[in-house]
Amino acid sequence: MDFSFIEPQQNDFVYFDPPYHQSGERFYTRVPFDKKEQIRLRDFVL
Repeated sequence: MDFSFIEPQQNDFVYFDPPYHQSGERFYTRVPFDKKEQIRLRDFVL
């Protein structure tokens, strides 16, 4: 599931545990999670 589909509300606690960037794009997931995805996640949570 793409993280951008969630819609946290005020006072919600959301925990993200993305793959470590250095461990490779497909180490923990079937879909690529590369530098571009790391940046998307960062921008989403900020």
